[in-house]
Amino acid sequence: MAETALFINRTDLVRNTIIAGSVDTDKFIMFIKIAQVMHLQNYMGSALYNEISNKILASQSANPVPVDADTTELLNEYLQPMLIHFSMVDYLPFSSVELRNGGLYKHTAENATSPSKDEVDFLVQNIEILQNFILDDLLIIWHLMQLVNSLNTGKIETTKCTLI
Repeated sequence: MAETALFINRTDLVRNTIIAGSVDTDKFIMFIKIAQVMHLQNYMGSALYNEISNKILASQSANPVPVDADTTELLNEYLQPMLIHFSMVDYLPFSSVELRNGGLYKHTAENATSPSKDEVDFLVQNIEILQNFILDDLLIIWHLMQLVNSLNTGKIETTKCTLI
């Protein structure tokens, strides 16, 4: 199986969401990968996704090659904020359950109550609003870049732009 370069890390998720620092990384790291493949790759297309992934892997290799400034800006300003929110939307419904040898368990703290399904759904909806705002910005920038490229090459390409 090919190695996956995660576009965000534990620190990004903990600092920018409601996930507490005490939550074990193995509880949510798979949701970063799932969100990255399901959502980001879907919006970016496989070619751009693979290009950025390869650049990240190259920057982490034994002979590291730095990620270029344009890719870093795209990651920092658009892709990482979107992935943070996509990851949270995917993780929240599963955050209070764990599958162990004895079966499926719902976790509760001694001094806390678990939110209802409606409360979790409300959180998910609000996070989706944030991710869609960031996604809209990315799509606008993406189409402006295509327009500028078309004007520079003299070849005007029309593309359908559907904002979510």
